[in-house]
Amino acid sequence: ELRMSAARALRNIEQLNGDLNAVVHVVQSLDHNDKAAAGSGITPILSGMPVLVKDSIEVAKMPTVCGLAVRQGHVAPADAPLIARLRRAGAAIIGKTNVP
Repeated sequence: ELRMSAARALRNIEQLNGDLNAVVHVVQSLDHNDKAAAGSGITPILSGMPVLVKDSIEVAKMPTVCGLAVRQGHVAPADAPLIARLRRAGAAIIGKTNVP
């Protein structure tokens, strides 16, 4: 089940990211993802698929630093169009990856 895949991906990030420093932000709950895809009665094509996005893409209520000290503390007020489309397709946005 993909919902379990998202939970498993979060556990893997927790275990491995210390050495890799690839993920800069991880969601605390998958609830926001569930709400975005709910309502149509049709199972979305990416239903529950865990997705990490680059830190340069705005994800509502997540920090968007883009690897820049001047952006420390910036939290996205809304999803970028790409993220909105991924959510509507059922993707589970589980975090943001480092920007070189």
